Amino acid sequence: MPQYITDCPRCGVKNTTFDMLSFAPIRRPRSGFDGEVFSVCRNCHQSTVFIMSPRTIDLEDAFSDRYSYSTSVVNEHFDLRGFIGLKDLVAARPPEHLPGDIASAFIEGATCLSVKCYNASVAMYRLCLDLATKALLPVGEVDGLNDHTRRNLGPRLKWLFDSKRLDSAFKELSHCIKDNGNDGAHDGTVGEKDALDVQDFTCALLEALYTQPKRIELAKKRREDRHATSK
Repeated sequence: MPQYITDCPRCGVKNTTFDMLSFAPIRRPRSGFDGEVFSVCRNCHQSTVFIMSPRTIDLEDAFSDRYSYSTSVVNEHFDLRGFIGLKDLVAARPPEHLPGDIASAFIEGATCLSVKCYNASVAMYRLCLDLATKALLPVGEVDGLNDHTRRNLGPRLKWLFDSKRLDSAFKELSHCIKDNGNDGAHDGTVGEKDALDVQDFTCALLEALYTQPKRIELAKKRREDRHATSK
């Protein structure tokens, strides 16, 4: 069987040999790899599924008895992209048409929630809301809108609801966002239910602010294009 020399994610030994026992071809050119390889560390005898992409040969060739490297170290033939772990658990996908910084924060929040890092998850979802709601604030001095309200998510949401800049339908959902003085994640005491509540509110608000308006814009554009070509 082919072998691969790398650090073991399970026991931490550097440059140990892995026996590559089997692989699943995954054709994802945009991700830069085409296989998940089930391998066993010769030091701790625990398994790891590595993500690999070919450099000179296909994974199928590496496992074929027709080739000499089917029983040798194949590091020179493949690039190691990572391994399957808790980060690969199914996580919520961000709503469509988000700005790049908000989408990145949402993905990080969803990943943290999927691996039960609830405080970190809420912190990233709050960052999404922070970025999105700051864009709704008017420029210049406005009655009732002071520096504290501009800086802190909790008071800002209240001001946006009171000033009718956010639909009151979201007000009930927004109760999961608590202003504890520093807009942190509940002093590190967030549980799963809290994180899911914040995720629900974040999704609903982002869809209203970005997804639905963009879908309407695209639908309008398609309609205009259809009528323009029919003339």
